Amino acid sequence: MKNISLKAPLVFLFVCVAVLGQRVPWATFDPPATPIQQMTNATVVQMVQAKVSPDLIILAISKCEPHFVLDSGNGEYLRQVGVTDEIFKAMAAKQVGRPIPGYTESSTVLAVAARPLVAPAVSAAQPASIQPGPPPITPSTNESPTSKLSDGDVFFGFSYASADFNGLIPRQNMIGFESSSAVAFKKWTNTKLSAEGTANGFYDTQNTYWASLHNYTFAGGLRVDSGPVFVHCLVGVSHLTASSTAYDISLSQNALAMIIGGGFQVKVAGPLAFRTSVDYVMTRHDVFAPDTQNNFRISAGLVFRIGGSGGHKL
Repeated sequence: MKNISLKAPLVFLFVCVAVLGQRVPWATFDPPATPIQQMTNATVVQMVQAKVSPDLIILAISKCEPHFVLDSGNGEYLRQVGVTDEIFKAMAAKQVGRPIPGYTESSTVLAVAARPLVAPAVSAAQPASIQPGPPPITPSTNESPTSKLSDGDVFFGFSYASADFNGLIPRQNMIGFESSSAVAFKKWTNTKLSAEGTANGFYDTQNTYWASLHNYTFAGGLRVDSGPVFVHCLVGVSHLTASSTAYDISLSQNALAMIIGGGFQVKVAGPLAFRTSVDYVMTRHDVFAPDTQNNFRISAGLVFRIGGSGGHKL
């Protein structure tokens, strides 16, 4: 009886433990899983700027849920802010679900353990050497930084000409106008090379030989300025219209024209300057014999300078 009375409580206790064991899922008491961390470009940049070691960043990338954007523009930006090629390759591999090149978890863990998580601060006794950055990008221009000349100009003035008629009649004195404009395409400290266009007209009416004589010249070419002095060479066309009661003729003709000369200009005020010039003007009208006319021209007027040093700023 004593043995039965001792065994009964033990059997009851065993049955209770068995029942509780069926109701409580002891085998499922695993520790909760660590949630997978999402990573973006900004996450990597923050870690790089916080000077986290590259090995630890790659380890974090290997464990993350990637949300990287790695197009050419973002790739260039990541490299500019200090993301190394190793980190970038790890991001690219993780983004497409491929193994990270040269990465094994054991080697990376050992490397992380051997390195500080954050790059060591530079002590006051050993200042960091500052590497010179790339030179600033400045817009390319044809102008020398110390150029003292304008970028272009517009001229208008009075003109006097000594016109050649190949001995058919004496040389004639004619008055008229000259206008021109020029744009510099190469500049140095005190010299510039410009493209120039000019137009001028001369008139002579009611004299002994002509009832009316008009000559217009349109030409273009190159001009070189050196300080206040300039020279130019222009080629174009001369348009002549004339009528004569003495010779009973009326004509209108276009012919080749060439202008070679130069002059100087001095500043008046602000962008305004005064210019005077002397030119040899050759024309090839065949109504005279021979068919080359040697004319001379003197002009004076005002110049409006544009851009550069001393010119009007557009």
